[in-house]
Amino acid sequence: RKASATESSDDDDDEEADESVLRERESNRRQKRMRKAFGNILRSKGYMWIAGRDRYVGEWSQSGAVGEISCGGYWYATADKEEWPEPGTEPYEMLMADFDGEELCDRRQEIVFIGQKLDRAAITATLDACQVKRGELPRKPGSGEASGSEEHGW
Repeated sequence: RKASATESSDDDDDEEADESVLRERESNRRQKRMRKAFGNILRSKGYMWIAGRDRYVGEWSQSGAVGEISCGGYWYATADKEEWPEPGTEPYEMLMADFDGEELCDRRQEIVFIGQKLDRAAITATLDACQVKRGELPRKPGSGEASGSEEHGW
């Protein structure tokens, strides 16, 4: 028996529905594991320094089950001093408040979590485990010697 175009289309719809159900189930399983480990994280956002991408601010945004990392611009540590705010101004003072010495400058991890019954210790320990430790990179930040790859656009 030859399948009609309608039957073929119905089969495609069934496969797409099956894939959608599987994706939703996997998402629900992940969310359940996250809630068990960290509490109910509703939203998180912030900035991060990603190893091997010393020039660029990693910008994190998450709402529910959807998270995104994008380029948030450049760290001032990599910008020419002419691009910095004028010394003595409020923007300059705000910038200097974020500086952490000559090596790190304004590069940092700064993420805010909003949720219910959050386990701060578990979240902090998990994020700390992700950070590059002193000695793990074979160079100083911004030295021009790539420890990772910046060929992905940012």
